[in-house]
Amino acid sequence: MIGHNGGVSKILFHSDSTSNIVLTSGLKDGVLNVFDMRSHQPVFKERIHGGAINFLDVTPNGEVISGSADKKLKIF
Repeated sequence: MIGHNGGVSKILFHSDSTSNIVLTSGLKDGVLNVFDMRSHQPVFKERIHGGAINFLDVTPNGEVISGSADKKLKIF
């Protein structure tokens, strides 16, 4: 699976009763990728930050939280 133009800074595995996903963020590209672990297919790819993504997590209710070198925190 190719998801970034450069290095990968974060990898997060998330599994609950409705999803089994892998989230990755690029070292410098600000891109968030989400892959379905069952099908090995990408389900989301977007540049969400203007700098490196330094923090990734998923809340108990399934929201993705990201923090970046661009000084922004985002919740999806």
